[in-house]
Amino acid sequence: MPRTTVPAPLHSLAWDGGLEDGRLLILDQRRLPAVVRYVALRDLEGVIAAIEEQSVRGAPAVAIAGAYGVVLHLVPRAARLGARSQALAKHLDQAIAQLSRLRTTPAHLARALERQRACFARHAGHLTALEMCARLLMEAKRIHREDEEQCARIADHGAPLLSEGIVTIGNSGALATGGIGTALGCVIRAHQLGRKLRVFVGETRPHLQGARLTCSELQRAGVPAVLLCDSAIAALLADGQIKAAIVAADRIAANGDIAAQVGAYQLAVLAKHHGVPFYAAAPAAAFDPTVPEGRRIPIDTCDPEDVRCLRGCRIAPAEVAVWSPGWDITPARLITALITDRGVIRAPNAQKLAPLAEPAAAAAPPAP
Repeated sequence: MPRTTVPAPLHSLAWDGGLEDGRLLILDQRRLPAVVRYVALRDLEGVIAAIEEQSVRGAPAVAIAGAYGVVLHLVPRAARLGARSQALAKHLDQAIAQLSRLRTTPAHLARALERQRACFARHAGHLTALEMCARLLMEAKRIHREDEEQCARIADHGAPLLSEGIVTIGNSGALATGGIGTALGCVIRAHQLGRKLRVFVGETRPHLQGARLTCSELQRAGVPAVLLCDSAIAALLADGQIKAAIVAADRIAANGDIAAQVGAYQLAVLAKHHGVPFYAAAPAAAFDPTVPEGRRIPIDTCDPEDVRCLRGCRIAPAEVAVWSPGWDITPARLITALITDRGVIRAPNAQKLAPLAEPAAAAAPPAP
């Protein structure tokens, strides 16, 4: 019999090279699934364009790209200045200001940029400009590595909760993160552990992340996948094939409400109605204790043309008004459990989530 070739797993991004000759390699996700093509980014403008065009996407991956983008912006200026690191301060502020405006709903990008600013502040005054850039590159690589490790722990904690029929929406695997993924990472880890799964994937309008990306990742991992229209999810749950629903959370409010891929809220409502557990997966860093409840989370919107057009083909009148939030808010009361790198938090509330605000080394295990 001919040998079956298993496609290699896809990775969202990677740093290639050293400091002065380094570049950020990203998988151009706009071309998936038809074309697997990596693009080299060498400056901040390229990173910003890649995020805006969704060549790189997913809250953790965007945060990692932003951290590397700061380095790409500062290195050529450091080489010209040849001075103390304070001379880079205004350029650092410029890079962070430009990147910060790209995503306001997820917590990840702001956290990564805060870490780069804090790293700069710690070492300012006793490093040359180029030495500072080396420190910032180390910090960006640390952010990348930590996300990979957090994804692995999330997958380990979430896998035991999953078996048989599962439904998800959006893309939350390796293409959205620096590791195996969050919600989709739990699914793939469960498959690796030998659990019998069948994963139903919502297409996820308007960018079709479920159809184009999640199905591709599941196929490459050898996980049985079934694609369905978003509007068919209610009928699927009514049919009784689903044992669990799982999504990724991009920001967690103090009371346990989450901001997730638009469509997560309706999936949670349907899961509650049909007695199906609804899980949300995210690193502890997605917890934002400064936001008391979900309705205080700012919601970014999609480009109206992304709704009026489908892969370059117009499907709606050019003048029709569009309402297209990129995220929605799922109340904590609909969430069976949050799956984090610190453990599983069932029936999340403010008291159970409070330890997530503490540094990982000092935090007590979350309440069950």
